[in-house]
Amino acid sequence: MDNIKQITAGDYTSVYSCVDYPNVRICVRLDEKVDGDLLSEATQKTAERYPYFCVKLIRGEKEYYLEDNPLPVKTFNQNTSAALQTEETNYHVWAVCYYDDFIYFDVFHGLADGNHMFRMLSTLLYYYMSEKYGDAMAEDILTLEVPIADEEPTDPIDELELPETLSMPERQDPEHHPAFKCIEDGKAEAGEHVFYDIAIPEAEFVRFTSEYDSTPGNMITLLAARAFDSLFPNSDKPPVGNYFINGRAMLGAKNTQHNCFAMARMEYDRTVKAMDFREQCRFYREKTRFYASPEFVRNYMLSLAIRVNMLRQISSMDVREQMINGVMASIKPFITYGVSYVGKWKYASMEKHIKELWSHVVGRSEISIEMNAVSGNIFVSYQQGIKDEIYVKAFMEQLDSFNIPYKLVRKVTIDTGRGSLSQRQYLVR
Repeated sequence: MDNIKQITAGDYTSVYSCVDYPNVRICVRLDEKVDGDLLSEATQKTAERYPYFCVKLIRGEKEYYLEDNPLPVKTFNQNTSAALQTEETNYHVWAVCYYDDFIYFDVFHGLADGNHMFRMLSTLLYYYMSEKYGDAMAEDILTLEVPIADEEPTDPIDELELPETLSMPERQDPEHHPAFKCIEDGKAEAGEHVFYDIAIPEAEFVRFTSEYDSTPGNMITLLAARAFDSLFPNSDKPPVGNYFINGRAMLGAKNTQHNCFAMARMEYDRTVKAMDFREQCRFYREKTRFYASPEFVRNYMLSLAIRVNMLRQISSMDVREQMINGVMASIKPFITYGVSYVGKWKYASMEKHIKELWSHVVGRSEISIEMNAVSGNIFVSYQQGIKDEIYVKAFMEQLDSFNIPYKLVRKVTIDTGRGSLSQRQYLVR
């Protein structure tokens, strides 16, 4: 059937191994109260522009698959998360909420990464602001006037040529060492997930990073590692950060909707710890360049494609899920935290109406850090599922130690609308 779609290679493991909170919430604070009627119209136009993302996720007898969803995408007047993939949201994988001066964009992470989410968000805000203010410019935004390119619904990882003989790649590089874990090694107590929203003036931070030949994303990754080390300097396990790399450009598919990222593994071991700060910055920058090279990204994606191809050949749904979850569990001991930075907001005509822009994501590691840059600030959301605040406080102390100005804007506790797949009313066929 034409309306049935297979889960692609880029999305496969994300769909099958969704964490307890698989949905992302992007929070946009505007300069005045949101007009719900205009936002609802913008939501429908956005849905028209991205018909390939208007789908239902179905659990079949042998595999998950996608089915076109003709029902309207919902807009809710609430500040709690939309219950995606339930009857309440017409079983869609995305929805829009608003409350006071905030617009909330809720998206199922299994089918999209931050780059596609922000592409859709730019379309949503364009249609809203063009009606609300009349001064929004289309610029590089995908609108209804822009034809849907073949690359948008296509997963470039599925397009890679696989070797004739498939073999499961090694899960861990032999040189990788177990990472410091907050609960196991730091004896922290698990708690509810909390987002600490921290605003850093962009000009000052960029000036600081440039002084050390670094980038905002690299610098936050390094400062986070130094924060862990400051708390447990004698730990025999180093803090390890995963810095996410957008792989689209390396695969020639800049507008693909699918998850398309590689990971740079940043290990703050004794050798790095012994370096002076400038050398550490240079080391992290060079590692990122290596992990972002076309050769590495292509090999990383080819390895993923081989894994998925082998998993597809397993006939039992339960065995496949157990195997994927086993692989994910085997990776966790090697990661302390994750850092993701989609980049600077590119649309100047809309930027003047945006006061804040936060990404609230619960990652697979104990701590995850999301970064956005707009309206003169870098908005850092530091998420942890740990009761003790020593980790986020140590991170802010690193900012203090380098005289980096910042403001803890608010603490946000995750709401129950973002429950796990097991709590969802999934369509089963």
